[in-house]
Order: sequence, then C-alpha cells, then structure tokens
Amino acid sequence: MANGLAMTSASHRGSEGSHDTRGLPSPVSAMLNIGLLLAGCVAFVLAKSITTHGRVHIDDVEYLLVGVIPPALLYGLSLAADRLIPDAGKDSIARRLLTTWLLTLAAFCLGKELHVYEALRSVVEAAAGIGRDGAEFAMAFLLASLASMTTMTGFVSRAPEKRSAIAVSLASLVAISVMMHLLLLPR
Repeated sequence: MANGLAMTSASHRGSEGSHDTRGLPSPVSAMLNIGLLLAGCVAFVLAKSITTHGRVHIDDVEYLLVGVIPPALLYGLSLAADRLIPDAGKDSIARRLLTTWLLTLAAFCLGKELHVYEALRSVVEAAAGIGRDGAEFAMAFLLASLASMTTMTGFVSRAPEKRSAIAVSLASLVAISVMMHLLLLPR
C-alpha cells in the first residue's frame, strides 16, 4: 500500500508539472513565432525603404522598433481570438496572423519592385474615381486580402465555430489593411 501511495504521489507530481507548461508554447513554436516577428520587422523596413525611395535603411533601429508594432497588435488580436475560439489554439492563430502580415508586406515589396503596384493603383484610382490615398488603402486591402486568403482559409474551414473564425479573419484583414495604409505611406 505504501508503494501504491508513492506511485500515486509521484504520478500526481508529474501531472502537476505537465499542467504548469500546458499553456506555454513549445520551444519550436516559440522560435517560429520569433522568426516570423523578426522577418516581419525586416520586411517592414524594406517596404518602408521602398516607399521612401531609399531614405530608410535596414540598420535604422527606430524603424525596426516601429516594425514590431503591427505584429504586437496582431498577437493581441490572436489573444482575443483565442477567447472567441478556445479550441483553435492561440499559437496557430498568432502564427497565421503574423504570416498574413509578412505575406502582405512581401506582396507589396514585390509589386513595387515589378512596377505592378503603381499600375494597379492607377487603375483602381481611375475606376473608382477616388484620390491617391483612397487608392492606396484599396491596394493595401487587396494585398491583405490575397495574403489572408492563403493563410486564413484553412483556419476558417477547420474552426469549430465558423462565425467566430470569420469574424477573426475579417478583423485581421481590416487591421492589416489599416496598418499597411498608415505605416507605408511615403511621408
């Protein structure tokens, strides 16, 4: 009986240890999130350099720090999403939102370098009869939509609560569009 109590006590301590780390992300997941955060900061500085015609450089620490703001806001959105959709897991939501931000920045940089961005912006501006700022926001929304389709579609289709997943996807789409518009306008 003493052995049975010892085993019960040891197994209880083992379950407590696993309970303490249950809410923390795995080391691989944490490293992936940090990698996405750093890649997002660097991509932001590159995008800002493109919009300011080279006045911003990769070693401008203040822009690297400003580049942390959008991922931090998206991580906050993932925490709110975790409350709406408890079964989805905040790591996967955060990773998807950071990837969406990174893909949006990459599409922006690629579009600018290939001179496709300006052509599409001119078409949007003329077709919609809006000013340059409105066309820039429409382009940010378009790029964020394309990135969101690649990262959030699987999340929405597998989510147990579809309405909440769609609401999270739309909120992230709007947030990323606004951040792109505000942060990447040449000033």
